[in-house]
Amino acid sequence: MKKTGVIVLTLVCLLCLGGFIYKYVAPTYTDTYSLKGDYVPSLKKVLKETKWVSIYEKGSKNGIYSKKYVYKKQENVIHSLTIYTNYLIQMEQFEVLQEYDLKDSQNTTIYLGKKSHVDSKKIILVEISYTTDTITIILTKKKGSFIE
Repeated sequence: MKKTGVIVLTLVCLLCLGGFIYKYVAPTYTDTYSLKGDYVPSLKKVLKETKWVSIYEKGSKNGIYSKKYVYKKQENVIHSLTIYTNYLIQMEQFEVLQEYDLKDSQNTTIYLGKKSHVDSKKIILVEISYTTDTITIILTKKKGSFIE
């Protein structure tokens, strides 16, 4: 009887550990940010560097799906963001929604967007804010369109 209890307890612990790894550790090494069928290349993939996500959050409410990735203790933030934003604009066809200058220390947020590939009535928005050593990327998928 005691062996069964130990086995059950061990299995429950392993299940909890697996859930923890899936929820908190797996997103930290991701090559793409997934948004209900749409994908955006991650900072890690574009820079070809190991990037550790310090904070990962996701949510869905009223048809708006979002994910937040925070990379703390980063070096060369401006250089990394230059490469990343240029890649998103040139290779992934993201549009600049508000002009930005990475050298402007007063304006530290970048807004990019594009149409969803899987749902013609939705758009993907990427908001990137940064400090000297932190990069925060918020991805949102929601109903909307771009004026052409």
